[in-house]
Amino acid sequence: MSDLNVVAITGRLVKDAELKKTADGKSYVVFSIANNLVRRNEDGEYADIPNFFQITMWNDTAEKMLKGLTKGRAVTIQGTLRQKSWVKDGKVHSRINIQPYRVNFVTGTSLNTAPAEAKNDEFYTAEQDDFITEDIFDEEVPDAADN
Repeated sequence: MSDLNVVAITGRLVKDAELKKTADGKSYVVFSIANNLVRRNEDGEYADIPNFFQITMWNDTAEKMLKGLTKGRAVTIQGTLRQKSWVKDGKVHSRINIQPYRVNFVTGTSLNTAPAEAKNDEFYTAEQDDFITEDIFDEEVPDAADN
């Protein structure tokens, strides 16, 4: 039996995406999104509960999408979840990474772009064949404690 591992999530980039290279020269793009859950707190008021997820994209498509992956931009990610653990300074750290097979820009949602200025041609979808699955995990992407 194969377990089901599928995620679809919309969030905003917490900072501009970065283009990086592996030791053997392969390019990849890494970014982090914030996704807010709205829940009622103890006072009965609604409050945002942020979750942060790291996304790693590969191949030419990732590089082409880089210029649109800016802080505040909303994206919808479809992919699989991958948990990574590492030891740093004697402490065990863990993070859940999303390995995308589809990335959609959500039109007109940049914090730097007013909705009236948004263009319909800003929509772009990267499909599964545009990405390769590599086991790279960047622990430097910010998480909730860094924001």
